[in-house]
Amino acid sequence: MTEQQLAAVRLCFERLTEDRSRIGFRFRDGREFLGWSSQTDGVAVFVVWAPSPFCAQATGTDDWAPPDERVPFVEIDLPSLQFWDETARVWVDALTA
Repeated sequence: MTEQQLAAVRLCFERLTEDRSRIGFRFRDGREFLGWSSQTDGVAVFVVWAPSPFCAQATGTDDWAPPDERVPFVEIDLPSLQFWDETARVWVDALTA
């Protein structure tokens, strides 16, 4: 990732965190994320997973979401990064919005 790309991703996550936007993306390993970003440290984003009863079923626990996680930007499939536009009620490409 170039410095220019890193700066654009950093600004994007700062905006999404400030707006408290619901976000979704794919990890490079194929997992999918749905939830919110809570902060960024410049090279990674801290994410809060959306609650889901499927998590409790899969883990056999009372946990409705995986633990919060620090995700380095390089582990995110950036073209998949989207946020939920509450007004239009559609998913929007976060890097071009």
